[in-house]
Amino acid sequence: MNDKWVVFDLIGVLAEPSWRETVNNPSIDKWETFRVGKTQEADFWTHATGEVYRKMLRFRSDRLVLVKRLREKGLKVCVATNFSKEWYDTLLAQLDDASLFADRVISAEIGAAKPEGRFFAELQKHVPAGTIFVDDKKYNCDAAEQAGFRSIWAHPGARVEEQIDRLLDS
Repeated sequence: MNDKWVVFDLIGVLAEPSWRETVNNPSIDKWETFRVGKTQEADFWTHATGEVYRKMLRFRSDRLVLVKRLREKGLKVCVATNFSKEWYDTLLAQLDDASLFADRVISAEIGAAKPEGRFFAELQKHVPAGTIFVDDKKYNCDAAEQAGFRSIWAHPGARVEEQIDRLLDS
């Protein structure tokens, strides 16, 4: 793979809100099995809650601008997320151009989630070593670094665009 890639987490980086913002007492145990595809959405929460969440899901317009800018520069973009395929498809349906994303790694499809090594081993099958990896969780960035990626922690206030440009220039 000679192409240059940037890998983005989905919720908290490219899109929002987190499912945690839709329920009062989130069940972490149910999330742990749902996010790796061991259970279905109906086992995670009610149908009504799922419908409300899908209506709330949105790409961040500033991050879509960034993705488009990276694509115009000839880079490929991969989404790497702890998410369900159905929720991802809900987001893609909002785009005029779903080809913005050249590839994806979705935890529910591969049976492993960040920060597990198995997740990053799968990601390495899609993008080359040294690829930039952007995530809003520090522990996922640490795991990505251990797996050979160059990470950017997209915490609130982080200048993600500037950091990407700096790493691309280095």
